[in-house]
This record gives sequence, C-alpha cells and structure tokens, in this order.
Amino acid sequence: MNRKQKITSILLMMLTLLLVFQYKVFQNSAKYVGLSDIARLQSELTKAKAEVDVLREQVNEKEGAVSLLADASEEDSLEDLLYETKSTLELVSGLTAVTGEGVIVLVTDGERELLANENPNNLMVHDVDIRNIVDDLRNSGAEAISINGQRIVFGETKIYCTGPTVKINDDVFSQPFIIKAIGDRYFLEASVNAPGQYGYILKQWGIFVEVNTSVNIEIPAYTGTRDLLYAEEVKESE
Repeated sequence: MNRKQKITSILLMMLTLLLVFQYKVFQNSAKYVGLSDIARLQSELTKAKAEVDVLREQVNEKEGAVSLLADASEEDSLEDLLYETKSTLELVSGLTAVTGEGVIVLVTDGERELLANENPNNLMVHDVDIRNIVDDLRNSGAEAISINGQRIVFGETKIYCTGPTVKINDDVFSQPFIIKAIGDRYFLEASVNAPGQYGYILKQWGIFVEVNTSVNIEIPAYTGTRDLLYAEEVKESE
C-alpha cells in the first residue's frame, strides 16, 4: 500500500468511526421519550446529518489535496501545484481582477434645499460615508470591492478626505463615487437599503445613494504595493 492509499484509508476510517458514533448516540437516546423529546431529537439528528455532510466534503477536499501531493512526485507536477496555490492566494488577496454577481452603488452630494442656518457640508459626501458603506458591504459578505476603479484591500487601502475630494489608495477622486461589490447581490443590496444601514441613513439625510444589482460585475486587481509596516511573522522558538 503506497503513501496515498494509507492516508486515504485513515481519513475514511475516521469518517466511518464518526458515523458509527453518531448512530449509537441517537440509537441510545430513542428509548421511552415523549413527543417533545422526539421533536428535539429529530432536530438534533438533522443538525448532526448536516455536520456529517460537511465532514464528508472536508474528507473529499483532503483526499483531493492528498492526491495532488502524491501525484506531485515529478518536477512538472510540483510546479503546477505551486502555480495553482499562487493563483489562489493572489485571487483571495485582491491581486487578480475578478468578476461575478453583486451590486453597484452610486453615492453623490445631495441636492435638497438647505435648512435655515444649515451647514452645506451636511449634503456633501465625506470619507467616513464611503468607509461606512464599504464596511456594511464587507460585513454582508462582499468578496471584492472597488471604488471608482480602485480595488479595496483590507489593511492596505486608505480612504480619507483631501479638501473637497477623497483620496483612495494613491489617487484622488471627486463625486460621484461608484462602489462596486461582488457577492450575493440581494444581501449586498440590503446592506445599503435596509432601514438602519448607513446608506439608508444617508438617503434620509438627503445624500443621493442608489443601488443597482447586477449578475456580471468586473472589479480590477489591486495595483499598489503590499508592505506590512507593523505585522511580522511569528517565529517558533527552537
């Protein structure tokens, strides 16, 4: 039995033991119970089955990874594996242009009449407004975000006012601000339009905020440098 077969056998054995354990637990719990207990146990069984499905998927993923490593004995195979890993890291790090469903948010200064003695800045879009909308989109599952063509990368992108304009990454922009986000378009739309969300509050205040969903949004790659100024690798003590 080769190394790949041994690892696969161990993973399958662990999954089998887990399934047997789950079966015995629910078999022992099914004696002399009432209707409420039956409903509770059925709910727990459904949850356990879902967890087992997740474990099966993880086992399949691990088997695939083991297969790749086992098959990477030749130099060409190892290079392919490293290239695939590099591509995946670039994708999740924002270094690759991406496409997918999502939303396009248009934000610009309000045009309503000012109230008596009202500060005109109340109807202007500021950096904090853009940052809060971006945070709401990210918290609702946005996988990629851009503003006026600038990719937003956590830990790298800075958004701040420079007079009447806003600086994003290394470029300066004036209104309108076009925010694109890739993710579940309905969740992302709600993250702006739902009552209590920052975009909703801005609209109530008089700032123009419009959200449109799309099944095909393109977001460019991040083109700036990615240097860590404060964080460094934790090295294990010898």
